[in-house]
Amino acid sequence: MEYENFIQEMVDDSLIQTGIHPKRDARILTLSTCTGNGYNSRTTVHAVCVDEQTTDQTKLI
Repeated sequence: MEYENFIQEMVDDSLIQTGIHPKRDARILTLSTCTGNGYNSRTTVHAVCVDEQTTDQTKLI
């Protein structure tokens, strides 16, 4: 339930609404900027993994 709450807060707090609402089993990558120069804010970008690829040579054809 905690992860579902995180996802809902993430969607609700978004400045840009994309219409994407990740499922509870979604793998989400979060990138965040650092604060600095007297600014007390940061930008966070969340991305949902929709496809997975490998670089493992033993799994490539």
